Amino acid sequence: MRGYLNKSNIIKFSVNTIMGIFTAISIISISTIMALNMKFIYKIIIEKYNLVSVTGISSNDLFLNYSKIINYLQNPFDSKLVLPNFVMSEYGKIHFKEVKDIFIVLIIISIIFLLFITGYIVFSKIENKKEFKINIINNLNLGANILICFFGFIIAAILIDFSKAFTLFHKIIFNNDYWIFDPSTDPIINALPEELFMIYALIILVIILSISVIIKINKRKIVRGSAFSYSEKMIIK
Repeated sequence: MRGYLNKSNIIKFSVNTIMGIFTAISIISISTIMALNMKFIYKIIIEKYNLVSVTGISSNDLFLNYSKIINYLQNPFDSKLVLPNFVMSEYGKIHFKEVKDIFIVLIIISIIFLLFITGYIVFSKIENKKEFKINIINNLNLGANILICFFGFIIAAILIDFSKAFTLFHKIIFNNDYWIFDPSTDPIINALPEELFMIYALIILVIILSISVIIKINKRKIVRGSAFSYSEKMIIK
């Protein structure tokens, strides 16, 4: 009997851990997609870093090219990236395709997670099982804890040296050096300053932290509600 309980606890712990990690990855994915679609940020970047002078291309055309990149990265049916004002080397095209593959995976993960959460909400409304709600919120809370640690680690990396962290990130994610653009063959890099990626990284972290806080607030409410209901039952008995 004791062995069965230990085995059951191990399985439960393993499932909860996997769900917590999946939650963390999903929230990172959702946050990244949300940030990616904040195209208005690029308009600010154009002005702040004087990209019109740097590239010799008008503000409207820069934004048009940037929008084409963002749309390409998210559209699984768009197989070719063509920029109106920039030529690209074959290595540049390969790199954008690799980035696109990553974003498509993030979108798929986000959809699966959102379907899971939707199913949870519907099921909890129909069945009204508090134990089920607590299990789900505990999994979400574990994911939030992982994300808070992730948040602290990335913030530290950005504050210490974003450029080195950015380079290390690319070396980990990509198995080639196609991400090192030569401005003479891939002039689009002049329109994508490193500061742009730092700002987006910070936006992603803010979204992640906000979602984590919301999860923790909801967990507290659900746990308090369950404790209150249990107290009521004890009084009635």
